[in-house]
Amino acid sequence: MMEPKYTVKEKAFVAFGWIPKATVQAALGGVTIAEAKKTGDPVMIKNGKEMLTMAVFAICITAPLGAILIATLGKKWLAYDKEFDTTLEKDTDVVKDDKDATVELGAIQTDANLNEPAKVE
Repeated sequence: MMEPKYTVKEKAFVAFGWIPKATVQAALGGVTIAEAKKTGDPVMIKNGKEMLTMAVFAICITAPLGAILIATLGKKWLAYDKEFDTTLEKDTDVVKDDKDATVELGAIQTDANLNEPAKVE
């Protein structure tokens, strides 16, 4: 991300995009309670439950906040560059008009009585 090809706003957007992941919280919450239950120590289990509760709260707060930030800041800070869009169709052989597709499909219809291709007029 430190490359000069990214603008300051693009770098900041990526930083905000990393916030809502909450993978660490999810991993720590589950592992902590599992390890506490292995020991059987009531204090450890209580601490594990508290850790799991805090992890869930962190996820519940950061996920929606991150989604709102991404949706809002993405529209304001990022610019669309058609030159680098990989989702555009590059294949010109694809039929794009339904009318053309209907004509092509009509050309391959068969006559039910003759089992031969129908004549296209």
